[in-house]
Amino acid sequence: FISLGQGDLVFSQRPIADTIQDVETLLKSIRAHTPDVEIYVLGMTPRAAIFENQYANSALIQEFNQALCQCAADNNCYFINSFEALADADGCLPEECCSETYDGGIHLTDQGCKLWLAYLYRHTTP
Repeated sequence: FISLGQGDLVFSQRPIADTIQDVETLLKSIRAHTPDVEIYVLGMTPRAAIFENQYANSALIQEFNQALCQCAADNNCYFINSFEALADADGCLPEECCSETYDGGIHLTDQGCKLWLAYLYRHTTP
């Protein structure tokens, strides 16, 4: 399982294309060394609603996840859309799933982790 890009978007405000290029470089390297391994690329989770007016809002996260999904497909990897596992009706991380609103609004509570884990179990191959 690979989860990349959250820090790039949330804290560095790095362009999506640059982050995707780095992910693709990593996936190609993994494939070159272990061609038969199953790779699951995890989409970015939503952020707390308080951060919707910042660069990495729900629309940008969904755009990033679409690009990440295509990158995974292009590199023969599975993509798991973690965003849909945790997003509320407004595309934000629900308060009960967010452990903080001071450091990016991306860290999960126990309840958030349980929801995410259940989603991962349902969306991986046996």
